[in-house]
Amino acid sequence: MSIENFSWLLLDHNNDPIVAASPLPTITIRKVLDNTTWDWADSSFKSSNWGLRAANLDPIDFVHFPGVYDVNLDIGTLSGRFYAYVSYEGAGKQRIVQEFNVVDGVLRVDPLSGLSQQQSDHLLAIPENPLLATDTRVDEGISEQDKQDIATTTWNQII
Repeated sequence: MSIENFSWLLLDHNNDPIVAASPLPTITIRKVLDNTTWDWADSSFKSSNWGLRAANLDPIDFVHFPGVYDVNLDIGTLSGRFYAYVSYEGAGKQRIVQEFNVVDGVLRVDPLSGLSQQQSDHLLAIPENPLLATDTRVDEGISEQDKQDIATTTWNQII
C-alpha cells in the first residue's frame, strides 16, 4: 500500500482561505492511457457505472491550515499517467488540473508543465533552484529575456 495525499488550498476572490466550503471541493482522477475515471467506491478505473466518481476533499484543520482540503489515494497498484481534476462549485467556482505519473508505486508530479522545452531545460539547469536542486547542467544559448520569462512563469505556477 502506498498512500498519497492530494491537498488543495481553497481561496476566495480576496485570497482569503475558505474555511467552511459548502459544498466541499471534489477530486476526480482520470487515467490517460484509456480515458477511464477512478471509482472511489471500489478503487478501480471505469468508463461508466461509477459508485463514486468524484470524492470530497475534507478540511484538514481550520485553525492551523485554514482553507486546506485533502483526500488520500492508494497509488500502490497504479501505474502510468493520470490527471487529477479538483473543483469547487460554491461561490467563486474554481477548478484546477494537475498531471501526475505513477512509476513503480511512486508519485511523480511534473513541476514544469506549461513551459516550453527550452524553458524546462533552463530551469532544470539552475543548481540552486529550490524546486529542482538536483541537476547541474549549464545554460546553453538562452537569452536573458527567456530567463526572465522562465522565472516569471515558475513564480506564477507556485503562487
